[in-house]
Amino acid sequence: MSRIRLTVFAVSLSVGSLAFADTVSFSGPNTDLGKTYTFTLDGVAIVASGFVGTTASDLYGKNNGGDESGLGLNGDPSGDHEIWYKSANQDFVQLDVTNLLKAGFTNLQFEMGSTTQGEQWSVSGCNVSGVLCNSGTVSGKGEGSFTAVPVNLNLTKGFVYLDFYSSKGGKKGGNVLLSALSATPDPPAAIPEPRYGLLLVGGLFAAVVVLKDRNTDRA
Repeated sequence: MSRIRLTVFAVSLSVGSLAFADTVSFSGPNTDLGKTYTFTLDGVAIVASGFVGTTASDLYGKNNGGDESGLGLNGDPSGDHEIWYKSANQDFVQLDVTNLLKAGFTNLQFEMGSTTQGEQWSVSGCNVSGVLCNSGTVSGKGEGSFTAVPVNLNLTKGFVYLDFYSSKGGKKGGNVLLSALSATPDPPAAIPEPRYGLLLVGGLFAAVVVLKDRNTDRA
């Protein structure tokens, strides 16, 4: 196989093997969104609900820039409109990902925000609407980066809800935001993201250079 064909083949293979995840941002217009709100990922509905204990509570779409953007609760007593930490009556935001799972989406990942000064978030899987479950809970302090939904949250075993809450108070009491959710469609999107398109163009350019050098050597 010639060098030009080999180069094109290698670039095509590397681009074709990539899985492209799609993302929905939960940052909003700094307003009350009601007790439930429907977001969409590639046209597939994701229903968000807010709760204080077992009582429905209004969601809030926050957009203050940086890590201060995402989905919180309007009734946050701190006035920050985030998911507030309470040891006795836990606030949480619940996502119904039923439609994503039915549509074949995989590799679910979430992004949290506003996690500072010792605050901590936790995420649990659940099969009951309006209930904060303790199935396969994963916790962390990170913000601004995606965390994979672990297998032990049992989303493939009838658990179709994800519960997001603040599990450790910081110096100011403790509140966090749900910033985004990503998932990989099945089959993966046929059109690559721009950065992968640039990769393909760069590979083809390299192939042209190889061909030019070969023709120069023959001259």
